[in-house]
Amino acid sequence: MTAGTTATMAGTRLELRGGDGVAVVATVYAPARAGDDAGAGPPAIVIGSATGVPQTLYRGIAGWLAERGHTVYSFDWRGTAASRPRRLRGFQADFRHWVLDLDAVLAHALQRHARVSLIGHSIGGTLGPLASQATRLHRLVLVGAQTAYWRDWPLKHRLPMLLLWHGLMPLATALTGFFPGRALRLGEDLPRGIAMQWAGRPWQDPLVDWQLDGAARAGVLYARPLPPVTMLASSDDPFATPAAMRRVAGYLTGTAVRCEQLSPHEAGQPRLGHFDLFRRRAQALWPRLQRAAVA
Repeated sequence: MTAGTTATMAGTRLELRGGDGVAVVATVYAPARAGDDAGAGPPAIVIGSATGVPQTLYRGIAGWLAERGHTVYSFDWRGTAASRPRRLRGFQADFRHWVLDLDAVLAHALQRHARVSLIGHSIGGTLGPLASQATRLHRLVLVGAQTAYWRDWPLKHRLPMLLLWHGLMPLATALTGFFPGRALRLGEDLPRGIAMQWAGRPWQDPLVDWQLDGAARAGVLYARPLPPVTMLASSDDPFATPAAMRRVAGYLTGTAVRCEQLSPHEAGQPRLGHFDLFRRRAQALWPRLQRAAVA
């Protein structure tokens, strides 16, 4: 893995290249006070983004964690946001490639810090246990992690989300060669492979069939001995419902798993949904995420 660095006001920009040589743009937030890489200080934290969400969403919590002594890394998955190529049509990427991206960032952090934890949001959490570097982590904190399996959604959301993810997404992707999330105001544009893999498995829990290489399916990798896992979600998250969290936790048979729901009222908010735990309005809940990454 190679890296290039560029200083910015919001952190230091890194360009990382994993085993397949594809560039991934990351940002490192230096701690306000020096940590102890021998292991006594706070662990470094890698933040894995949700699908179609740029790493800039996590700038607030990354800075907050850095103020508390953590070195924090965020990044954009290949094909999205700052890691998007000039031409997205024809760009090759699926979830196997995104696991390579996560591994590249984790490996970079693990080369520099004695302890590293992952805070993975949505797909960033779901893919976390699949990374080859996952077994070397201190803790895994999976926030809103789920498999987007329709049976786990609340009844009132099932039809709209089925039409969106399994109707509109493959149709728009087939027409444009990539998913035009920006034009549809549905987040970042996505590579065709990611969009079609996301849209193409509505009738079965995808962890049953995901295969990342020629030897191991996702369910097998989930069952490996892993560091302790904490699963967190807002109680009004329509994706990471209790059923969805139990489904993911059920695959994590090789480690201790703790599942917690966070109330929007704990943050003084009427609602948080799937994304707002990482926005400043939910800052009162950020110590819960930090403790889970440190404990």
